[in-house]
Amino acid sequence: MSEEERELIRRHDWRGLLHYGVIFFMFEKLGAVTGISNLHIYAAMRGESLEAFQKTRNAPGALYSVTGKSGGKLDWDKAEQSKS
Repeated sequence: MSEEERELIRRHDWRGLLHYGVIFFMFEKLGAVTGISNLHIYAAMRGESLEAFQKTRNAPGALYSVTGKSGGKLDWDKAEQSKS
């Protein structure tokens, strides 16, 4: 990978990656390996907080990812728990 590609991933610059040419399906895979839910990615791509983005959804409290939970809590699980 080029340094530019690495930096886009490090910054979680989803819009930058899209403009760079990454296919949307790849965002799910990147989210899975970095512990970021699909909805966190979608919200960031819209320039919104997760909370603002979830208000536009039919299931506002839902979080999901293509990753399994067998490996333990995900980063976004921990963030949600700390709000409680």
